[in-house]
Parts: sequence; C-alpha cells; structure tokens
Amino acid sequence: MRLILAKSAPGSPRRTRFRPKPRPIPAPKCQTSPEIVPEPQPANPDILAWAAEHLDFSPDPRQAEVLTSGTNRLILCCTRQWGKSTITAIKALHLALTRPGAEILVVSRSERQSKEWLRKLKTFVLRLRLPIKGDGVNHASWLAPNGSRIIALPANADTSVGFSSVALFIVDEASRVPDLVYTAILGGLVRSNGAVWLMSTPLGQRGFFYEEWSHLDRPWTRIRATAEDCPAIAAETLASLRRSMGDEWYRQEFFCEFLPTSGALLTRAIIDAALDPTIIPLFGGRRP
Repeated sequence: MRLILAKSAPGSPRRTRFRPKPRPIPAPKCQTSPEIVPEPQPANPDILAWAAEHLDFSPDPRQAEVLTSGTNRLILCCTRQWGKSTITAIKALHLALTRPGAEILVVSRSERQSKEWLRKLKTFVLRLRLPIKGDGVNHASWLAPNGSRIIALPANADTSVGFSSVALFIVDEASRVPDLVYTAILGGLVRSNGAVWLMSTPLGQRGFFYEEWSHLDRPWTRIRATAEDCPAIAAETLASLRRSMGDEWYRQEFFCEFLPTSGALLTRAIIDAALDPTIIPLFGGRRP
C-alpha cells in the first residue's frame, strides 16, 4: 500500500489519502480430473489363463495340477521352496473373485507366518489394481470388492472357530500345526462343506498331516512335489544341503519322506504290524 500526499489549496490543511497497491492476479489453477478407479472385472474361470494374463504367473506342471484341482480335500506334500504360499495365494484370490461373498481362511503355524502369507496375497491384489482393505473385524484380512474375504490366522484352536460359511480352509505347514486346531477346523465345516487344503513338508510319522496322507482309504487327493519336480532348485544346491543337513533331514525336507522320529524306541511300522483288529480290547467296548 502506498501513501500519497494530495495537493491542497493555499492555507488549507494538508490532506493525505491512501491508494491501495494493485494486487497481482493469480495464475489460473490447473484443473485436475479426479482419480479414476477401474471397476473390478470378474476373474476368468480358467485359473491358469487368469494367472498368466493378470498376475504374469506361469506355473510348472505340478503347480498347475494343484491350481486346477477341483477336489474338496487336497493334501500337498511338497519340498521346501516349491512355492506353496504363492500357489495357495493365487488359488484363494481367484476363488474370492469368482465367488461373491466367499469366506476363505488360512491357518499357519504362527502369527508371523500367517501375516507373511497375507503379504504375498496382497502383492497379487495390487497387481490387479484392487484396494487393500481389511474386513473391519480381523486384523490380518482382505475384503474383496464383491464382499468375499480372506482371513489369515495363527494356529490357535480358539481363534480358528466361529466361522460357519467357509468356502476354503487352507492349513499352511500342516505338519507343524497342533491336532486340536485341525479338529476345530473340521468342526466348522459341517454346514458349509467347504474345501480343505493341507500343505506341508513332512515332520516325522505323527500328527494329522501324516495320518491323512498315509491312510489311503480316506477320500483325499494327494499330490507330492519333491525337489526333482522344482526346476528352480539346482542339483548343486541340493548336494551341498545334503552334506550340511544330514541324510535324514534332507530326505524329509526335499524329498517328502515321512521318516520315523529320530531316537524312537518303536517305529510306526512296528506298532502298526502289532495291531490286530480282530482282537477285542480287554477294557471298554469292542473294536468297530
């Protein structure tokens, strides 16, 4: 603002007036259009074509067998570093997008592992340009635009119950998940008849993972994937690991063998051979 002295007649008091300084005219603001969020497209029912087109993922033959399996009960006994978390994340995501309102649960041996599995799932969600959003109830979860939700839980019998409409139950590292948790899982599938996928490397001849795998009369689809079925694992690496780990752990971790527990007095084979179903128990009831 400038101060201007105005001229006045002789003998009259001097007058001053203020003339405001012209303000600069601001440059017009750039008009930006609001961010356009693409409408989610329904997933291709062909999961292999969908994964190749949208996730840039091409499975090997054994992985493709798992992805395309339509069975309600699947056991995957696989080597380390085979990609079971990737495969199950793709399967869960595809099911969530093709079945509106589906409820998919993943149980891992620990909270850290369940969150790590969910992190892998979210990398695929971002590739599809879908929002990352929880279901508002479960901390480790993802809510799909069509109302489906995927929930990752630690292996706890108390937190694995209370879900009544499960479409798919995935048990990661099943050989290391307590039997009580598995029993709770099965109890929650009575009404929904949802699918169950058990995935793990072996851990001795014990636990529900071994029991379900070894009893061939039970209605499971069994898929074994050893290190020889994984092109990403080099033969030189396997040879080095065998020298470092020892033969027993090496065969179990990379060639999916259910070996007797080290140091056990009686092996499972000896115990099974000693059982005679025709003998009536001495105490309490009869054998079925």
